[in-house]
Order: sequence, then structure tokens, then C-alpha cells
Amino acid sequence: MKKALAFLTASIMALGSLPFLSVGAEDAFAPGDVDMDGVITGHDAALVSRHLVHGDNNLSEEQLKLADYNGDGVVDEEDAKAIVADEEYPLGDLNKNGFLDMDDVFETMCYYEYSVVGNFEETAKYSQTQLNQMDFQGMQAKPSLNEISNGLLVYVNYSCGLLSSFWDKNGNGVYALDGDQKCYYIPAGFRVDRSSEDHFFAF
Repeated sequence: MKKALAFLTASIMALGSLPFLSVGAEDAFAPGDVDMDGVITGHDAALVSRHLVHGDNNLSEEQLKLADYNGDGVVDEEDAKAIVADEEYPLGDLNKNGFLDMDDVFETMCYYEYSVVGNFEETAKYSQTQLNQMDFQGMQAKPSLNEISNGLLVYVNYSCGLLSSFWDKNGNGVYALDGDQKCYYIPAGFRVDRSSEDHFFAF
């Protein structure tokens, strides 16, 4: 018995002398999961794109590491494009059916109304991924009335085929052009110009 206890004590001491390998926070999330909700979605691309176009969404150092999706040491438009290519759900897709539709816009509007009136019992029913997906502008903020109206505008143009033709030319997941910049988020100043073959612009 004494030998067994001595062996156990020695084993514990030996284990205690081994270096402890901690997993850093940046290792807890996969590359591309910029919003750190455990799922790669269009919102991750929106955060990267917003950072590149405006730089006003305050990505942390940890988020910027995750934003370098292709691992080339630079966060650029290629990372946003690659994230969209591997996303599980596109931006705004709360019900996980593959595209932003009227139901998604309605749920975003409901969450906005619940937040305004302080109905936290209802707001608590939404997952973190759903809350992130409501952030159409990539600002890491709660949805606004502007985002709801622009989400509806995107849905209408998707339904009539304009968004699909725009994606054919500019790439999947691009919601507007801001000069020569592709916006993988839905900008606050979202404008539709049917006289142009590019259709969607930020202003």
C-alpha cells in the first residue's frame, strides 16, 4: 500500500513538473471565424470587408488574425472572397435555408422591436450566430432600421434576379460596389441603379 501511494505521489509530482500547454483564445476559433461564434458565415466576410473599406468596425487583434483566412500574412479582399466560398450560411440567413429571404428580414425586425421595448425574454431566444447574421453592415452592432430596410431591398432584388446577375459579374456575396471596392456587407448607403449593369452601389 505504501509503495502504491509513493508511486502515485511521484507520478503526480512528475506531471506537475511538465510544462502546461495553454490554448490561446485565437486557437479556440477556426481561421475565418472572425466574429468568433463557431460558424463561418457571410457575416465573417462582412466584418473583413467593412474593415478594408472603412476600418470603422473595431476588429480586435485576435479577430484580425482570424481574418487572414488564406494565411498569407495580409488581410485583404481575397480573404473575404475565400470566406464567402467556404461559408455555411450567407449574410442575413437566420433560418439557414441558403439565402436572405423575407422571413430573415422579418425576424431581424422582430428582434429590433423586442430590443426597443425591452422584451429581453424574446431577444434571449436568438442564438449568437443569428444575432451576428442580423449585422448586415458588418459593424459588430445590433440591427438598425436602416439595415432592416436594406435587407428587404436585397431580398426584393434577389427575388427578381438582379442580385444573381450582379454576383455573376462581381462574385458571390458582394452586395455593392464602393468605388473599386467590393462590399461583402450591405452598406448603409445602399443604392440600386437599374440603368447600370453593375446595379448596386454604396454612397
